[in-house]
Amino acid sequence: MIHSLLQDLKYELRRIMTAGAELAKNDARLKNVVPQLLKAGAAAPVMKKLGEMTELLTTPENDSRIQTLFDLSVLLNAVLYTQAKTGKTSSAQLTRLEANEKSIFNNSITFRQANELMNALTTKGSGRYEIIKEAIESKLAFDTRFMPALAASLNDSYSEIPALTAVFLPKFGKSIAAYLLSNFDMQKGTNGNILRIEILAQVLGEEGKDLFFDIYSNGHAKLKPAALAALSSYPEFEEICLKAISNKNADVRSSAYRFFAAKSGDPQADALIKAGIEGEHWEDVINAIVRTEGEYGMTLLCDILEDCIVRKEINDLFTYIIIRFALVKNKAYYDIVYQSLLLILTVPNRTDIFVHRIVENLFSYDKNRAVRDLAAYMSALEKTSKQNHVCGLSSRIRIPKRLGGHG
Repeated sequence: MIHSLLQDLKYELRRIMTAGAELAKNDARLKNVVPQLLKAGAAAPVMKKLGEMTELLTTPENDSRIQTLFDLSVLLNAVLYTQAKTGKTSSAQLTRLEANEKSIFNNSITFRQANELMNALTTKGSGRYEIIKEAIESKLAFDTRFMPALAASLNDSYSEIPALTAVFLPKFGKSIAAYLLSNFDMQKGTNGNILRIEILAQVLGEEGKDLFFDIYSNGHAKLKPAALAALSSYPEFEEICLKAISNKNADVRSSAYRFFAAKSGDPQADALIKAGIEGEHWEDVINAIVRTEGEYGMTLLCDILEDCIVRKEINDLFTYIIIRFALVKNKAYYDIVYQSLLLILTVPNRTDIFVHRIVENLFSYDKNRAVRDLAAYMSALEKTSKQNHVCGLSSRIRIPKRLGGHG
C-alpha cells in the first residue's frame, strides 16, 4: 500500500512540475492523496511529513510554493530510494529516514539545482559526472535528502561516478550506513558492494566488526578482500590475517598484510613485512604498506628506492613501488619521489604516462615546491646542453589539469 501511495504522489508531483508550481494551489488530485499519507503516518512518521508537506503545497496562502515543491519532491525521492527492490518499505526504514532528515539540511540549494542533481544521480546519459562533481565541490550535495540517491549511485555503470561519490559519502558519517546497507547483498561481488564495505569501514568503525567478519566468512569471494581490510585494524583478528597471507587470492593477501604493516615496531609484524617484500608476493606487501603507511614498511620501501637511485638502476621492484606511492598521502616522502623521478628522466625510453603519474604525485604533495624544483632542473639542463639526453624533458613533464596545469 505504501509503495503504491508513494508512486501516486510521485506521478502527481511530476504533473505539477511540468505544469508549474502555482497550479498546485487547491489541486484536487493532490488534496485527495493527503488523507492517505497522514493515515500511513501512524506507522511511519516520514509519511505524515509527506502528507503535511503535500497539504502545504496545495494551501492558497503558501507564498513559497516552489520551495515547498522542491522539499517535497526531494524527500519523496529519498523515501523511494530507501525502499528495497521488492517495493516494500518497512516502518523502521522510514522512521530512520525521518531521523536522518533532520540532521543535515541545505537551505541554500534551489529547486533547479536539486532537480539537476537528482537527475544526474538517478538517470543515464552524458554530462552527469560534471553535475555531480560540481554539486559535491560546492557542498550543495551535502544534504541528507540526497543520501539515498548518492548511495545508490555506487552501482552506476559509469565507473567515474561511483569513484567520485565513494570519496564524498563518508562525510555524512554513520547516518549514511542505513542507505548503504539497504542495497547491499553480500552474495553479489559487484564494485558497488566493494565500495559500500570500504565506506562502512570508515563510518562505522568498531561497530561494523561483526558485519565485516560475516562478509569475510560467508560473502562473495570478491568482497572478502574489502571485508578483511576492514578487520585488519583490530587485534582480535590477527590469527585470521596471519592465515590469510597464504591465501591464493592476491587481494586477500594484501588486505591481510595491512594488519602487520600497521603494527610498525612489533618484531613479529616487522619480520613478516620484511620477509614478504623479499618473497614471491612482494606486490601484495607493497600494496599493504602504502595503504597503511606503517613506519617500518615505508622505511623499507624508501631504502629500496634510495638503493636504486644510488646504483642508477630501474628494475621491476623500483617501478612498482614508485607507482604505488601515488597512494601515499604523507608529504614527508616528497624528496624520495622527486629523486626517483630524476632517475627515471635519465632513461630515454620511459613512457610519458609513467612520468606524468609521478609528477602528479609530487604536485599533490606540494604544488609550489614541485613547480620550483622542476623548473630549476630543466633550466640547469638547458645551461649544460643536456636536454637531448633526457629526450625532450619539458614536453614529458606536464602539470596535471586538476592541479592548475594544462595536462
